[in-house]
Amino acid sequence: MGDKQAGELAEQAGAGAEMADGEPLLFRGETFTLRIFPGLFSAAPQLTFGELIVHVVDTGNQISINKKFLKWYKQEALRVFHECIEHFAPLMGVSPKEIKLTSARTQWGSCTAQGVVRLNWQWSHAAAPD
Repeated sequence: MGDKQAGELAEQAGAGAEMADGEPLLFRGETFTLRIFPGLFSAAPQLTFGELIVHVVDTGNQISINKKFLKWYKQEALRVFHECIEHFAPLMGVSPKEIKLTSARTQWGSCTAQGVVRLNWQWSHAAAPD
């Protein structure tokens, strides 16, 4: 992922191109606070008690912070989509074979006759279904 793309995707995810400690982020209809901490090594982000905690070696490296945040965001989106599809697919009498993320600008999702479901990862901003 290029530097420009990382900044654009961070903006789409509710974070400005310059992601800063204390910035609010939207995930599953809830607002969380981004917390950026320096560390001796880079660890996976953790969502705890209303905060997304990101450990990075260089807190001044915006590109690294954006990439780490977006990787986490997309992984979580995929996890959430799997949960939703596991719930709704049997109700619809279908069994998707594969779930993929997309960054399409004009389409939220699609499915194929081969059982491939593509969903825009930005849907994970929305609140979870009841």
